[in-house]
Amino acid sequence: MNWSLYNQIIIIEDQRSAIDAMRRSSTLVRGVWGRTFAMYLLLILFTMVFTAVVLGLTLLMFSLTMPAFDPIRRVLLSPEFFTLFLGGYARISFESAPGLWTVGVIIMMNTLVHAALAPVWAILTTHLYLERTGALELIPTDPSSTHT
Repeated sequence: MNWSLYNQIIIIEDQRSAIDAMRRSSTLVRGVWGRTFAMYLLLILFTMVFTAVVLGLTLLMFSLTMPAFDPIRRVLLSPEFFTLFLGGYARISFESAPGLWTVGVIIMMNTLVHAALAPVWAILTTHLYLERTGALELIPTDPSSTHT
């Protein structure tokens, strides 16, 4: 957690040394470590739930049309699926190994969800950086207060 802002320090402050960026990040996080941790924890929980829902719905759609996804549909429609939100796992057994197409769909959907959420992580980290440096207070929130 202490080094969570080092990317922003390297980019925004044009820090050339990774060690110095990590030291600066530790300095910025000092005193608000718990709040920073809580923000990242909430984002992790949101990411887990969002990924499970999108992946589950996608697999459910495919399971209605493709026989290769039948074992997945049985799990998705069972109460066992909801244990995934609580850190559990679902056991899926196939009579034969899933086809490359099946695995490809799962990997593609997981990659797309993470690609969609990557900017959210960057925005949160940048917001935390701007908040800790005081730069957030310098950004005008009222459009009429900007000077032309």
